[in-house]
Amino acid sequence: MIKQGGKRRGGANMGGVLRYDHPDIMEFVTSKDPANTVLRNFNISVAVDEKFFEALSNDGYIDLVNPRTGQATGHLRAQTLWDAIVRSAWASGDPGLIFIDEINRHNTVPPNLGGSIEATNPCVAGDTFIFTSSGIMRARDLARKGGRIKVSIDSRFRKGQQRQASRVFTTGVKNTYRLITEEGLYIRLTLDHRVYSDDRGLGNGW
Repeated sequence: MIKQGGKRRGGANMGGVLRYDHPDIMEFVTSKDPANTVLRNFNISVAVDEKFFEALSNDGYIDLVNPRTGQATGHLRAQTLWDAIVRSAWASGDPGLIFIDEINRHNTVPPNLGGSIEATNPCVAGDTFIFTSSGIMRARDLARKGGRIKVSIDSRFRKGQQRQASRVFTTGVKNTYRLITEEGLYIRLTLDHRVYSDDRGLGNGW
């Protein structure tokens, strides 16, 4: 059991990432009220972009968009949402912010192969290699070693730069599976991680 800043409890369980313009965003932001113990060990984050901060700076409104239809279902004052995010983060340590447009500016997957990044997952398998200031090490070895580490970040836009990272720690033990694409690329994941395919031969869905 850990506490971050005296507020955030638990491990790196990414409970969810929701765009700031989702119709349920206010309920999502306040879902980790201290009285709600169900989500205590989960992290939640709001995906924001430059349009949100422009609206915030200009005391404007944001359209709330149904992700299934792409149609606006209402609108919300950007300042109202921002105040709710700040209050909830002060009370529980969440939600965090994900700068989704900045992430996608450095997305290496071509749009025709994967589309845009919509969320993140802080979990990796124990044998995953991580580039640290002490050389390449596996995640499980870093977890055993403990302590904060410095890691090398993507050299394509910050060559050779290293950043301080939080410690690596174990969140559980589960079977992992290798999902291989037609091109021979693969990803390892647990059965909790659903994957969407637009291949009609596979059912065109999750």
